[in-house]
Amino acid sequence: QRPGNFSGQLDCGARAFDLRPHWEGTKRKLVMHHGGVVIQKAVSDALADVVQWATRNPTELVLIYGSHCNGEDCIEMFQQALTSAKIPSLECDEVANLTYGSALRRGSVIAVYGCVEENYDPSIRCYEELQQRNESRPGAGRPDTSPRT
Repeated sequence: QRPGNFSGQLDCGARAFDLRPHWEGTKRKLVMHHGGVVIQKAVSDALADVVQWATRNPTELVLIYGSHCNGEDCIEMFQQALTSAKIPSLECDEVANLTYGSALRRGSVIAVYGCVEENYDPSIRCYEELQQRNESRPGAGRPDTSPRT
């Protein structure tokens, strides 16, 4: 991930975020996480950053994909954060029929929760292993030297 804030990533071309909320119930704070690492950045601040960017770029569409909520009441707190930021939350069955135009009419920032089929492979423990697997396949990792016609 690029250092900085979400608007910086949007300036570089990102248009979707895999946002993983973490509810710290004792602190009454919704922050972010990835795996076991808690990122002490308030979800509300990240959403405000995205909304401000979208206001300056009204023809762009940004998708917030919420997933892997961690903590009791996390999904409810995430939905409240979206509502407070005035970001519409779509149901999974609504997404398949969206066009760019119909999505943009809902808002320049829209959100879904848990609607993506992810390609996580738990057997891969390190990207170097993945590279080794790919290189060990016949023809992998070698330049194509066949003649062009």
